[in-house]
Amino acid sequence: MALDKLKPRDACTIAYLAQIPTTDRTQFNDYIDKLGRSDNFQRLRDEISKVATEMHIHPHPQFIDAAVYAIVASRNGLHVLLEGPSGSGLSTLARFVSDFCTKEILRDKRIVVPEVLLGPESTVENIIGSFKPQEMKSNETDLTKLIKWENGPLLIAVESGIPVILDRIDEAKAQVTERLNPILEKNARRDKAPFLVPEKGESTEQQVAQGFVVIATLTTNPNRQTQAISLALRNRFVTVAVEPPELNEEFRTLFAQTVISKVAMKTKSIKADELPYNIRPTIPQIDQINQMAQAVSTSLPNTSTIREVAQLAHSACSTFGIIDGLPNIELIALCHLHRDVLASNAAEILIQRMLNLPKSGQRFFYDSDRNSPMWQSIAALTISSASGWPLFLQGEPGCGKTEAVRHFSANRTFNSKTPVFSVSCSGEAQIEQFIGSMVFEKNGFRFVEGPLVQAARQGCVFLADEFNLLTPAVMIGLVP
Repeated sequence: MALDKLKPRDACTIAYLAQIPTTDRTQFNDYIDKLGRSDNFQRLRDEISKVATEMHIHPHPQFIDAAVYAIVASRNGLHVLLEGPSGSGLSTLARFVSDFCTKEILRDKRIVVPEVLLGPESTVENIIGSFKPQEMKSNETDLTKLIKWENGPLLIAVESGIPVILDRIDEAKAQVTERLNPILEKNARRDKAPFLVPEKGESTEQQVAQGFVVIATLTTNPNRQTQAISLALRNRFVTVAVEPPELNEEFRTLFAQTVISKVAMKTKSIKADELPYNIRPTIPQIDQINQMAQAVSTSLPNTSTIREVAQLAHSACSTFGIIDGLPNIELIALCHLHRDVLASNAAEILIQRMLNLPKSGQRFFYDSDRNSPMWQSIAALTISSASGWPLFLQGEPGCGKTEAVRHFSANRTFNSKTPVFSVSCSGEAQIEQFIGSMVFEKNGFRFVEGPLVQAARQGCVFLADEFNLLTPAVMIGLVP
């Protein structure tokens, strides 16, 4: 194994070099060259590149650099903080590192690395766990079964000896993140001291299994006025600076090819009877994937982020072939939701295949004028439905945004629903109005699904009306 014997130079790199921006690493490398050379990193780089390719992740140099530092650190029991700008692939890198380090363990135990997306409304219970009401049978008389302790992501990882991912740790409140300090002081490879969990009541000690490590992500923001996290918390991590790749045209093409290939493989695995007859996409061949990736790359500027490239490539592949013979340029323009293309014949064909003719008595309000807000909204909803990406409709009051969504939901050729699953948003709305909540019925508690969960489970349209009125905390809670 390449990492069985870590050489001094590698140890220095992990401890310090990963925290230094790329522009300063050359000078620092000169200072530690006298410690000797090592081939450990090269063998590990080759292995990382191979695994990333198998997982349809483009192994660009910045990704490989960060993955090397994070993997070596986590395998040696050090907690890792991945820090970089938005869109640099922090979450993807965190998942890759955790899977790479524990792939054999996860396969044997058949468990998934726990992950939690933190936000301003996150609590200690979201990470550690809490007592939660349980559903009970109608003839159950033991009321002690009404409430049961359920481990949170952190304790699941502690017990199983696997990593836990804390995404966007900079968004959580200080009183939440500081609760992590005691467990971050321990190295699961060296220490066997218990982690105290007073929240559980009687059983307050939790033994930390070997292999446990925290992998956190932190998004840098040059406009932030205060520290993202406290210095005490940061010092308990090995910080790895994740540099965003230079998105030139060649890299955008390679990255788009990776995304399109992954979507094509996923589409191939979907059974034919699970797809609506009129909107079945075509599986692109290798030459078509290359041409589509080139069209995606050409349509985006060098200032694009990885997320923008991935989203456009995913949408293009998902809608490929629904309209026979549609050139890639026009397909990409459709996915970009350009106003002139939304008024094109291609958009009309999509609408005709996606929607049934309106029933008697319904207003068919986009029948003639393709430049009207109604037509544009329906066309955008059609493309969004085909690609699977959420859509934000923006316009003046009274232009028909809500009515367009209702009409689209009622007349879709598949999974139609009237009235549409919806929530009228306001500054007072809570996340439970979307997700659902526990209610007490007879002898126990029962979870009642909210409209968002019902729409997701049934594959229907969900409308968050006046979404901009929600508080930022609720918006972040809906990100997953």
